[in-house]
Amino acid sequence: MEASVLERDSPITEKENADIKRKLQQLENENAHEIEALQKKFEAEIGDLKKNSKNLECNHMEELLFLRNRNESLENENVVLTAQNQDLMARVDSLITELSEKEAHWCDLEENLNLKIKMSWGEKYKEWMDATEAKIEELQKTNQLLSASWICYTGYQEKDATSQQNSTS
Repeated sequence: MEASVLERDSPITEKENADIKRKLQQLENENAHEIEALQKKFEAEIGDLKKNSKNLECNHMEELLFLRNRNESLENENVVLTAQNQDLMARVDSLITELSEKEAHWCDLEENLNLKIKMSWGEKYKEWMDATEAKIEELQKTNQLLSASWICYTGYQEKDATSQQNSTS
């Protein structure tokens, strides 16, 4: 409708003006009825929400206070556990150091014992070899003595046999 009004070059007549005013009034009345209906609907919804909220009875402050106390308790517990954790970490470090020192000490002891065992076996072997060599020397001397005795004995028998042959002949 506005387009037809703007396209016109001639002024609006009284009748046209009255029609426009009447249509405008009609649109305003329709809008007023729609606005009134929406306001009533909105007021009804607000009323329902108020009734429901009274039934629910809000206890947010109580819940908030509980959560704050719980948070504070957990923060305190966290501080204690962090301190304990640091103490335990320090204890683990000291135990690792202590273990390393003990392992080094045991390695030194093992090395010393192995050396002593080797020396002990070496000494026992030397003693055994000395005793064996002494026995060998003793046996060699006995063998020489027996050989010399045997030679003497056989030589005496030969002389005796020769002398007996000479005396019998």
